[in-house]
Amino acid sequence: MKKIKIKIPIIDHQVNVYHCKEKKIAKKIKNAKKSIQGCSWENGDIVYIWINKKNNKKDKIKYIAHEALHATNFMLKSRGIRANTTNDEIAAYLQGFIIKNIIKFI
Repeated sequence: MKKIKIKIPIIDHQVNVYHCKEKKIAKKIKNAKKSIQGCSWENGDIVYIWINKKNNKKDKIKYIAHEALHATNFMLKSRGIRANTTNDEIAAYLQGFIIKNIIKFI
């Protein structure tokens, strides 16, 4: 099982990303919504993302962006930050940072 930890010091969070087949992650995601492609969940100041290794390359990019948005929302909400159309730069930068780091990892 491949795993990376992405530190987000500006909001004191961490994102743990797993890239493996569903069978290897099943115990960790028992309380999270399961899907064939991936999922995300939070536990305190750590957000978890799982991307299924079985996804093809094009789909992986789509699911990375999808789960990175969930991770971004988890982190901002936990810090009382509400992103909206007039105040979404922090969310955009944070999501981009997460995506860049996951793509480098995978």
